[in-house]
Amino acid sequence: MPESKLPSDSYHKSDVPSIQDSLGSHIVGARAPGGESDRTEASAQESPQLVTDIGPAGRTTDTDRNNIATDDFINGGKNDVSEMINRAVLLMAECKAGLSLSKLDNAVFLFRQVKDSRPATHPLHPAAKRDLASVLGVRFMYTNQRHDLMESLTLRNEIVEGRILDGEASPETNTAIQLGDKADTEDTSELAKRLLTDFQKSTSLHILNKIVFLVQQGLAQLSAASTSRFIALTTLVDALYARFNHSYDLTDLNEAISSLQDASRCCTERDRQESNINFWICGLLATRFDLMGDISNLQMAWNWTIKGTETSRGILESLEFASELCKQFTMSGNMADLNTAVTLFREGIAELPQGSENYAAISNKFASALWTRFQQGGQQSDLDEAISLLRQALQQGGQQSDLNEAIFLHRQALKLRLPPRPNQSSSLNNLATALQTQFEQGGQQSDLDEAISLLRQALELFLSPHPNRSSSLTNLANALYTQFEQGGQQSDLNEAISLYRQALELPLPPHPSQSCSLHNLASALSTQFEQGGQQSDLDEAMSLFLTATQYPFQSPSNRLHVARRWTHCADRNQHSSAIDAYEASIQALPQVAALSLDVASRQDAMTADSDGLARDAARCAIHSGRIDKAIELLEAGRSIFWSQVLSLRSPFDQLHKIAPELADKLRNIATKLEIGSHRDVFSEILDNRKKLSIDQEAARLNRLNEEWAQSIHDVRKLSGFEDFLHPSRLSSLKAAASEHPVVILIANDDESHCLIMTSTIIHHIPLPNLGTPMLKALVHIIQIAGSQSPISQSLIDQTQDINIKLLGEERAGRVSSNTQLRSSDDMFRSVLRMLWDELVKPVINFFDIKKSDEMTVLQWCPTGHFTFLPIHAAGCYDNELAIDCAPDYFISSYTPTIGALLTLDSAPTTQPFQMMAVIQAKELPSARRELENIRRHVSCEALVELGVSEVPAEVEAVASRLSKVSIVHFACHGKQDPRKPLDSGLKLDDGLLRISRIMKEKMPNGSLAFLCACETAMGDQNLPDEAMSIGASLIFSGFRRVVATMWKMMDKDGPIIADTFYKELFSGGPDGRPALEPDMTKSALALHLAVKKLRSQPGVSFRRWVPFIHMGK
Repeated sequence: MPESKLPSDSYHKSDVPSIQDSLGSHIVGARAPGGESDRTEASAQESPQLVTDIGPAGRTTDTDRNNIATDDFINGGKNDVSEMINRAVLLMAECKAGLSLSKLDNAVFLFRQVKDSRPATHPLHPAAKRDLASVLGVRFMYTNQRHDLMESLTLRNEIVEGRILDGEASPETNTAIQLGDKADTEDTSELAKRLLTDFQKSTSLHILNKIVFLVQQGLAQLSAASTSRFIALTTLVDALYARFNHSYDLTDLNEAISSLQDASRCCTERDRQESNINFWICGLLATRFDLMGDISNLQMAWNWTIKGTETSRGILESLEFASELCKQFTMSGNMADLNTAVTLFREGIAELPQGSENYAAISNKFASALWTRFQQGGQQSDLDEAISLLRQALQQGGQQSDLNEAIFLHRQALKLRLPPRPNQSSSLNNLATALQTQFEQGGQQSDLDEAISLLRQALELFLSPHPNRSSSLTNLANALYTQFEQGGQQSDLNEAISLYRQALELPLPPHPSQSCSLHNLASALSTQFEQGGQQSDLDEAMSLFLTATQYPFQSPSNRLHVARRWTHCADRNQHSSAIDAYEASIQALPQVAALSLDVASRQDAMTADSDGLARDAARCAIHSGRIDKAIELLEAGRSIFWSQVLSLRSPFDQLHKIAPELADKLRNIATKLEIGSHRDVFSEILDNRKKLSIDQEAARLNRLNEEWAQSIHDVRKLSGFEDFLHPSRLSSLKAAASEHPVVILIANDDESHCLIMTSTIIHHIPLPNLGTPMLKALVHIIQIAGSQSPISQSLIDQTQDINIKLLGEERAGRVSSNTQLRSSDDMFRSVLRMLWDELVKPVINFFDIKKSDEMTVLQWCPTGHFTFLPIHAAGCYDNELAIDCAPDYFISSYTPTIGALLTLDSAPTTQPFQMMAVIQAKELPSARRELENIRRHVSCEALVELGVSEVPAEVEAVASRLSKVSIVHFACHGKQDPRKPLDSGLKLDDGLLRISRIMKEKMPNGSLAFLCACETAMGDQNLPDEAMSIGASLIFSGFRRVVATMWKMMDKDGPIIADTFYKELFSGGPDGRPALEPDMTKSALALHLAVKKLRSQPGVSFRRWVPFIHMGK
């Protein structure tokens, strides 16, 4: 602990009353054996008289005389015990009037002499110990020398041990001592509490030292079984924590935690509940985590929180639980933790009176949680509520919730925390943050100038080794960096870099802030390079980014954020580490969508930073000449949600041959994680026990996720399993093109790319005219053209304007055949011509495909907005007599990922073939005719029908049969939910068969799902690379092939498509009759022929035949 020096040799007058209570008079009443008794008793009678002779005005004639005599006695080396006692008692009496260091030193010397001059069995020995302990404690208060305190405590522990031994010989004596201890402890605790109140009104470290000493003095006199021990320990914790907040000596915090844990072991159940001791310990451990970054503190805090919640009786426990959940979120990135914390804060603060002691602190924590959620999701309501809470905390009332009011409130708070209040620094920082936010939202330069000035003041209050110095340095550096971005002053950037370096040096690893510090400095150095700096600046920045992404003690979301920033800086500056940066970003994605999350939270996690990452990574690799790497990165960074699902369903047969126990362990963990992933964490929570149940389940799944990761790591140590559950390498992916080429379409902002992969080669075709802006425009046109609503003239004009803007007058006219886009068909012709010229025709030319009856199959793997375009229908349809289009050259099939084509067909089974047909006859009049057409080709023994009059098509009835059938045919409405893709599904008699429900079923026999329903291939435009359409979801759920629609289909077209499709699929039976089982390899051809028949009928528009697509193998 840092030393605290006094300005002079004497205590201030106001300290004397408190010191007096610390000075004992045990020696005065002690009985000496034999001839010493008379002298000692005489001393006891003389001492009070001497005390009264010392007047308050400083008349110290007797005192001066005694001081001289005492000095002579000490210097003379005399060994008269009675004289020692007299002199020491006189010194202690004088200390009550005006304490000086010289008197204390003499008193210590004399009492030590008394103690050492008699054996431990002598009656004066324990009394001398007590008085030596007392005077050492007083000297510790005076000098803050820790060795005095330690010796004092050692002496008192020896005294207590001696009393316990005496008590075993004499129960009556022991009882008397315990009663005396209780009275002494209560007096000491009362004094300590009084001093603690005094401290709260000042900043005197001396008062805190006295508090700690007094309570430790009381504790030393208590037996382990004393009923007063809990009170003494908790009072000590209060004092130690107060002193920690004053001096930031970690020793005090450690001792406070240890003492409070001791208190927990000796308290009654009533004490436990009234003191909230479990949450108290949790809070102290969380504070130590904030300081040191040691993850074990956070885990211990979480365990104490769980214990506290088990015995929770009030809102304060729930609020403490909420605080701990916020800390859990910083490490896990699990939005469920943060959402639950916000709910608990909202429920708890609603029951707290605004004038209560804890209201302001809880409001700040609640506001912080809302602010964190605002940063994650960008919901303005979270920000508004956070500002409103700050207003309520200061009881300002009013209805405005804008930033000006927040600034006003922070100014008010700062006035309440004038120096030397300890919390002034946080008010300075809060006000500065609000001003900086206002500046960034269009405020004045004066806002930023004042923010920087306030942050400089705050930094001056956080001298090293203050735990908040690192964050204060970072805050000031951030403000200066903002000022540089506005004004371009190099000095601002230089100072920001200097401050970032200082912040990086402060928290010793491991600490969660280390990654942020590395990231901040790397960003600033990258900016310096771009301003004309040295190559060494950029190299150092990239190295720091690498270190930051690899730093283990950070949340997955933070790791992804840092890695994305690295990709941005490296890619923009064409640094050689760009591909490494993209790899780091892609590797972070599965950690963000952790297997311990429920499926809804996992899908939500992908909405933040994943879209476009894989496409950008592929573009970077292509520009670097590494086309093979481009395909690997593209595959690894897409459909993360589904790759996580599929990893849990991986077959472990090969592993079981080598390591059966490890394979069984993985299979067991996978089963538990998959079951847990379908839990409902968003249902209404009524009480703390239900909240606890949900969070205990989350904790269990987190542990399982860690076991899963460790087990995967163990498997990869085995020979031949080095790439176990790693993203596939190109050598494996090429197998998807063994029968038919795969055409990969990579959408990018500037220009897109086409990669043609066969089993032997990869060919690159640049697509300079199909950048993302153009693709978005084409998708917009298709959405208008595919809609069954009337097309207004304004939409037609808007579409023509888009063509002209993106292509120019001449090219736009050529694409639309020099005619206005007057109808849906005109719009289709425009888009399909564009796709033909810019994409499909170059592919045909590469393969040198000719029109013929023997048509090849092309497997399209689109990304980005290519996903929403009908590439299979591309062509020039301007002249009805000279149509040149894709369906005349090849058969198209789509796949959400290359890996989806690698799924093996189900092994031969002895089970008879089964097909399920599900119709919605009440709402779709043609559904019955569609079923009749299916009956013409499928035997009645193999066909299970639901939705007919006898057997309704209910959600659970359909879902439970999915695992038993090879083909399922849906003739019903489909619904794509753009906000919650997992809630998309197929409308049945009693509700929606959602994707989230379909996912629960395993479909080992699933060969084909025919979705003769609306919008079943329409994905999520916010996450085009996550393949969240109903059709793609069925592919990943287990069906190897899917027929789906890109937009709403006409009811009357269902029977035509179904009839031709199943006729081809079941062709080849004896005597021209349908086969008993279908040839699934002909599914793409069957759809091609069915659409061709529909298209050949008179009056069939593009809107009717274009939406049907084949997906999968």
